[in-house]
Amino acid sequence: MTRPPAARLEPRSSLCASSALLSALLTLPGVVAAQGAEGDSRPPELIRQVCAEELALPPDAECGQLEVFENRTTVQGRKLKLHVVSLPAVEAERDQRKPPLFFLAGGPGDAATLTAGPLASILGGTRSDRDLVFVDIRGTGRSAPLFCRPLGSPERLQTSMKYLLDLDDVRSCLAELGQNADLSQYTTSYAADDLNDVRAALGYERMALFGGSYGTRLAQEVMRRHPKRVEIAVLLGIAPPSMFAPSGFARSQQVALDRLIDLCSESPDCSDAYPDFGDQLARVVDRVSTEPATATIT
Repeated sequence: MTRPPAARLEPRSSLCASSALLSALLTLPGVVAAQGAEGDSRPPELIRQVCAEELALPPDAECGQLEVFENRTTVQGRKLKLHVVSLPAVEAERDQRKPPLFFLAGGPGDAATLTAGPLASILGGTRSDRDLVFVDIRGTGRSAPLFCRPLGSPERLQTSMKYLLDLDDVRSCLAELGQNADLSQYTTSYAADDLNDVRAALGYERMALFGGSYGTRLAQEVMRRHPKRVEIAVLLGIAPPSMFAPSGFARSQQVALDRLIDLCSESPDCSDAYPDFGDQLARVVDRVSTEPATATIT
């Protein structure tokens, strides 16, 4: 199958204009992006964009946005702009490259594009013959982010010591975010379809998936919904569909903390440096929950 005509995203530097990493339909002014379902004859289109300096990307990085409907079923109403960062393969010529590697971030809620800079070197071997693609899925990073305002000053230690996902805090956040967004549309299934749209917009026939934690859950959904579009998947710390995050977070954290306390008491070096570590920690938690505290963190 022949790829559509090449159209590149805007490189970070104009000196990199000759880079031919990203393929897509030639962008036509005023054309709305299609949803890019498997049967569509017209791939979705990318909006070229200069890479943000604060992302600290390699000089050959290219960035863009893909516009999709918030409601993929009705394809009407509010639209979201998905932020995309791509890094070209550094050795293989275009026609000799393997399918691109899509990095799927964890969380859920982490922004994949924030990892593009560090992973460019970590995945140097992979990047020799594969393009690397990073997409902030809907609701994260620069893709119509769903951010809750901190309930309490971030400068106060007590804000970090509150119960994880306090129910009243969650309800307040939902009410605030729901004023602008249809929160029922921010699911893993819709994010998987968005990623397939990005693949189509970049002109790739297939993609490789690399994810950890929640990224593995998203990868499984991409494979389930678009099996013919996935060449291979690397999953680290698998989160199966049967896992209901964050229902087990508090229990898992307590188990890890209890085990840390036990390991310290069993280690002569640790127990000498931190005698009665568990009791000390409990006293600190009790104190900072009721009165101001100052801490220096390295």
